[in-house]
Amino acid sequence: MSAAVPPPPSAVGAVVAAVEGLLGALLAHPANDAVRAVARQDGGPARLYRAALAVTYRVRVARAHAERRGRAIDVPPVWSAVARLVSTDGPLGPLGLAPAHPAAPPDVVTLLTSATLDEADVVALLARLADDGPLDLGPLDLGALHQAMLARTPALDGGALRLAPAARGRRASGSFYTPAPLVRWLLDAALTPALAEATEAGGAALHALRVCDPSCGAGAFLLPAARRLAAARDPDGAAPDTLLRVVSDCIYGVDLDPLAVFACQATLWLATLSPATPDDDARTCAAALAAHIRRGDALLGAEPAELAAGLPDLAYVAPTVPQRAAATAWRARNRAERRVAPAAAPGGAAPGGAADPAPPTDAWCAAFFWSYAEGDPPPPTTGTLRALPAATAARAARLAAEHGFFSWDAAFPEVNGFDVVLGNPPFLNQLENDTVASRPAAALLRARFPEEVGAYTDTAALLLLLAARRLRPGGRLGMVQPQSILAAADTRAVRAALATLAPPTHVWWSGAHVFPGTSVYVTALALRRAPPVAALTRAHGPDFAPLPTVALAPDALAAATWAPLVADALGAPALAPRTRGTLAELATATADFRDEYYGLIPFVVDRLVADEARFPRLVLTGHVDPAWAWWGVRPVRFGKRAWAAPRVDLAALEAAGGLAAWARARRVPKVLVATQTRVLEAVADPDGAWLTTTPTLSVFPRDPADVWRVTAVLLGPPASAWALTHFGASALAAGAIKLSARQVEAIPLPADARAWDEAAAHVAAAHAEADPHAARARLLLAGAAMVRAYGGDAALLAWWSDR
Repeated sequence: MSAAVPPPPSAVGAVVAAVEGLLGALLAHPANDAVRAVARQDGGPARLYRAALAVTYRVRVARAHAERRGRAIDVPPVWSAVARLVSTDGPLGPLGLAPAHPAAPPDVVTLLTSATLDEADVVALLARLADDGPLDLGPLDLGALHQAMLARTPALDGGALRLAPAARGRRASGSFYTPAPLVRWLLDAALTPALAEATEAGGAALHALRVCDPSCGAGAFLLPAARRLAAARDPDGAAPDTLLRVVSDCIYGVDLDPLAVFACQATLWLATLSPATPDDDARTCAAALAAHIRRGDALLGAEPAELAAGLPDLAYVAPTVPQRAAATAWRARNRAERRVAPAAAPGGAAPGGAADPAPPTDAWCAAFFWSYAEGDPPPPTTGTLRALPAATAARAARLAAEHGFFSWDAAFPEVNGFDVVLGNPPFLNQLENDTVASRPAAALLRARFPEEVGAYTDTAALLLLLAARRLRPGGRLGMVQPQSILAAADTRAVRAALATLAPPTHVWWSGAHVFPGTSVYVTALALRRAPPVAALTRAHGPDFAPLPTVALAPDALAAATWAPLVADALGAPALAPRTRGTLAELATATADFRDEYYGLIPFVVDRLVADEARFPRLVLTGHVDPAWAWWGVRPVRFGKRAWAAPRVDLAALEAAGGLAAWARARRVPKVLVATQTRVLEAVADPDGAWLTTTPTLSVFPRDPADVWRVTAVLLGPPASAWALTHFGASALAAGAIKLSARQVEAIPLPADARAWDEAAAHVAAAHAEADPHAARARLLLAGAAMVRAYGGDAALLAWWSDR
């Protein structure tokens, strides 16, 4: 991800017109049958669009390069001249478009640049790109333009290709860019201390600093980092080439999007150029950027230790059921090879004469993405990683290009740990269809992070951990993360690993959205690969207002959640309750699973009045308020439709059999707990008459007589304050509460049993009220009693009542 001020509409409109005009002319020319064939393929319009963008961006950068060097750009109105301008033979040098490898199938970019285009169409293209606004919009001008183009989707319209707005393209890639104030805060937290330490250590340390962004986008972090590093080296600005040296020697980045990689390379390169820059220095800098800013998926790779251990069983999973037997057989063969033949041993000649074998890291990753259809080449195995058959090597290379397999050690062999890593990785929530990892990618991540990958772990958290592992001892890391990194159950193992590897030094959290067009709340963490600091530096909100530092005791980071680090920013009151045990002593909790949710859908009916035994009410989160169920009054959505009074046809469900035992087990005394709420909202079902399903939590007292005491705990102000303090950062809304079943069981019990019993009596009375206002009055009495039961104060009661 990268950042920038949005480009003016004129610039976006000119590039849209240029791309549409270029592709329209290419598709219309009678000599370009190959281009039209691509357009008709599944996904072809998208490939043509990105190829046209690759050409268009480079024409734009070639113009900017000429302006920065004080030169004129004179391109004849011939398509072959434009193709040369944007190639590696043109002024962009190594940043230009390289010809396809002779052994590789022709790529779409090569297809476009070698196609036929009339002179009038070339003149029109160059004219449109000359009218796309001033080039010096700012240091991240090209990145802002690319962000705007990501929000477009191509489609064939007759014989032309049109670009329509489509924000979901950005959503699927997680490409929402970083505001400049957030960039500055992370640079202050991670880079500035590293620069101060290197300056104090002497010039050699300052020159040896290496800075990386593993999701670099267009360079939002890397360009300002380079400028700060140049200012530290040359505070007086006496050496005009300092920034060029810094960019050439010290700046590294990785991104899966090749267009973003070029935008980053070009942004950094143009920032170093002036009319006085020698041609050799400009070429050297371009070559360094081509080597240091690389295309790839920073998470999909293999470390030397992983290669040495061989391919794991997880790699051999068939994409379809008919291929399962073949995958199983290869898994067994690989397991046998792994026992007897270390993968790290040098391989012999490749069977079949592979002239250009895939690197072992690519082969290792490719095994996870293999197809086992009849006629497919054999997959890589532990015994063949370094000596692949020719057909296997060719497919591994294609898979590596498609998915961006990336080996850090092979890409940057000169770097023995980065001094600073910065970034804002894509947020790829594994609960959403748009962003969920493919099955092979998920298996590869489980193999690489066996302790840290949960069912729903956001890949942003894994990139944070990987970045920490790429630090040298003493190195620093600053990264934006979804707020779930602080408290979500599926990132607990990541937090545990970071607590010992690279504990936090700074934290920022905002209750406001900082990425327009998204609903995610974010935090930013600075960490250091060193022992924990004594006090954590904190900030809050869109203005980055400082919060008081907090002492960072060792057990604070080892705890299940880091949400207490920002609890006051979340709105949680100070809490020091008197407790005795946890709710797990009295009850068990469950959230059920998607199987129950989808399994219930065929058996739900909409009836306000019915036999309660045969048609139990389906009470869902939308019905639940504290001590009150709005079933039959408040419509809810379930199974993608609205229900006024949902019930479950128990006879039909029993006849079907699949959920019969589940339904019988749930029709016992229980308490239902809503999710994503400002305080804990619970309602008791003392007769066990209702059914519910995810995301509503069900809490079952071990002794049915304890149903009111359990409900009193859940509805009490101390439980809500405890939940917000420890797990508030895992909710979808700022300052809301979302607990898992295990976290509900961890709610502490009060020390004062007498006040607790008083609260339970008020809660029972609230449930018996026929009017919600009367029930609320009873609930306030219960809340006051629970505050006394935990040894709280009036401020806690007022906080809870207001929410």
